[in-house]
Order: sequence, then C-alpha cells, then structure tokens
Amino acid sequence: MSEEAPRPDPQHAGLIDRDHLRAQTMGDEALSDELLLMLLAQVEALPGEIDRVGAEGRAALGHRLAGAAANLGARRLEAAARAVAVLDRSADGAAAVARLLGEAAALASALRAATCDAVRG
Repeated sequence: MSEEAPRPDPQHAGLIDRDHLRAQTMGDEALSDELLLMLLAQVEALPGEIDRVGAEGRAALGHRLAGAAANLGARRLEAAARAVAVLDRSADGAAAVARLLGEAAALASALRAATCDAVRG
C-alpha cells in the first residue's frame, strides 16, 4: 500500500497567505483559484516583461505586481516587487530585480504544482 505524496501547497512554502486570500474572496474557492491562475500568468510573463519595459518601466512594473501580490496574500512576492519599485533606479536595482525573479519563479513553480495536482486529483 503506497502513501500518496502530499499535495504541494503554496501556503506551506510561505508563498501565499491563504487566510488573507480567503478573506479577499469571501471564501469563494473558485474565485481564489481563478485569481491565483491570473497571478501565475503574471509571474510567468515577468522575465519577458522586465526585458520589454527596460530600466525606465521596471519601477511601474514592480508597483503593479506588488499590488496584485498584496491583494492575494503573496507576501514574499509583494516585498520583492516593492523593492524593484523603489530601488530600480538605484545601485541596488539589479539585485532587487534578481530577487523578484527568484520569488516569481518559486511562486510559479508552487502554483503550477498545485494546479496540476488539483487537475489530477
């Protein structure tokens, strides 16, 4: 008898505050899932967007992503995006962008894994 592997959950990795997300969506799981899929699309597109907007547009991009992340309880992504919004024009801007890309990749990986498991489930 084999045990089922635990379902990856972005909350357990500290990537999504599910209580905050539940409050934002008034407990509507379908809405939560839809919003997380939209955030997944944003973070998957992030590397190309950063290249496309260049240094001039990174602060605005960071600001927009920080707002989306805050609304859904993606606190680590929010913090990294806020740093890009604030630091992009400083000497620390490259480090902030690298951190943001790392947080985005971690969140995307967790969300894709959770989505695949839900579909298989």
